[in-house]
Amino acid sequence: MKYFNFKRYKFFPKINTYYIKTFISNKIKKYLQFKLYNFNKLPKYFYSSISDSFKVFRRFTDKKLKYLSYYLLGFFIFVIFTYLSLPFFYTFNKSNIQNAICQKTKLKCIIESNISYSFFPSPRIKFDNFLVKDIVNNNKNLAKITNVEVMIPIFNLHNKSKFGFNKVKFKDSIIDFNLENLQEYKNFFTKKLYSNKIIFKGGSISFSDGKKFVTSIKKINLKYIKTKNKTKVIFKGKIIDESIYVNYKENNNKEKKPKNFIFKLDKLGFLAKIDMFGDQLKTKKLITGNALLKQDKNKITALFDYKDDRIFIKHSNLRTAFLDGKSDGEIILLPYFDFNLNFNLNSVNFNKLVSSLISLSKEEKRKLFRINKKINGTANISINKIFSRHTLIHALESELRFINGNIILERVLLDLGKIGAADLSGAVKNGKNFSNFQFDSNIFIDNLKKLFSKFGIYNEKKIPHSLFVSGSFDLQNLLMRINEITGEEKFKEADLSYIQSEFNQILLENGYASLFNFKNLKTFFKSINIDQK
Repeated sequence: MKYFNFKRYKFFPKINTYYIKTFISNKIKKYLQFKLYNFNKLPKYFYSSISDSFKVFRRFTDKKLKYLSYYLLGFFIFVIFTYLSLPFFYTFNKSNIQNAICQKTKLKCIIESNISYSFFPSPRIKFDNFLVKDIVNNNKNLAKITNVEVMIPIFNLHNKSKFGFNKVKFKDSIIDFNLENLQEYKNFFTKKLYSNKIIFKGGSISFSDGKKFVTSIKKINLKYIKTKNKTKVIFKGKIIDESIYVNYKENNNKEKKPKNFIFKLDKLGFLAKIDMFGDQLKTKKLITGNALLKQDKNKITALFDYKDDRIFIKHSNLRTAFLDGKSDGEIILLPYFDFNLNFNLNSVNFNKLVSSLISLSKEEKRKLFRINKKINGTANISINKIFSRHTLIHALESELRFINGNIILERVLLDLGKIGAADLSGAVKNGKNFSNFQFDSNIFIDNLKKLFSKFGIYNEKKIPHSLFVSGSFDLQNLLMRINEITGEEKFKEADLSYIQSEFNQILLENGYASLFNFKNLKTFFKSINIDQK
């Protein structure tokens, strides 16, 4: 038994220990052979294990996160809806809103309907039948607006006392301007407005002169936008069948940039563009600028100064289809429109001028010399050269005065070249149913042979070297009446009647087309070339 125990515990442990050490040593050497391993696959195994871990985690959390996101979104919508709905619980005072819109401009406003609130598409209050009383007479309406929407800043909905009107939209407005109150309207538009963005959409603007209707603009679309850096006004509308476009820009910063004004009439092809530079001399409030007026081939460019409702034209170039030249002078805008202008024209193409006149419609010809009573002033005109197929008048100087709808010819001097000269004075009198030109003229003949040659007369008759002619010309019906012709002696009534009859039959047979036809003038001159003894 002892031997057996001795053999078992003494001998075998030595064998086991040796075997185990050898086995482990071999295993370690085997695994330490790094060439047997592909380390490039290690990241793949690493990321794969991480991904598997996230998949397990995602399965666990996706369901809870899904419901949590729904809860958060629903809560967010509920908070926004509750905030936007706060004004539904307010009581809007009409008087406060009327004052908020009109108090700064000192206008009287009336809201005739109830005031409602809507938060779509943006927070706003709405009301109908909004009346704005006239600046001068509170018994009359300056504007009647069917529908008004006042936009409210979204961050002030919780406090009604801090409501500010970011934007005001007027729909279907009927606006009446009385031109007699032009100065008051000017003062109104120079005031600070209640909103930085005002929109008029639809409706009409009517213009009257006292009780007399002048015109109206329909389908109006106006946008007034004011930001920190600039003010912009865009206006569109229809006057009869003509589309109107107005664009005004003004820089509000301290940089000396011009104010831009653009006015367009689409069908007529008319464009007016004005650039105005800010006060250069603040004490004198002087504004300088340049202007461009264009209509088809007609073009005017000008440099001007503006001060105290007066425009001083320093220099301008005129170029139309039938004339070119320069002008200067002064235009007074308020309190009444007046002007004193000088036109120094290099040339006038008489044939093109007559063609433009003949192309006018019958109604336009009847109103050709009718001038608005509000337009008063003086125009001094000089033409250095007049071109025509049969040049009779070579140059011209005149002074015209416009007074209460009438045109006064203080003096018109006509250069007839080698033939002689003439002067003309008179007045165009306009009434409700008539338009007459009453005139006096002196004709001075220097070269009778040149005169006869011009009109193709070879059996020369004795005619005086100077003539005085007076009469009247019906500008609506195109009819001449001769009151007097005096040469060396006064013409007889029978001779006056004959000359008047020949003039109307030959020169006015086809209106202006025959009046300015040189062949007809030659025929008339031959018919009256009789010996006045």
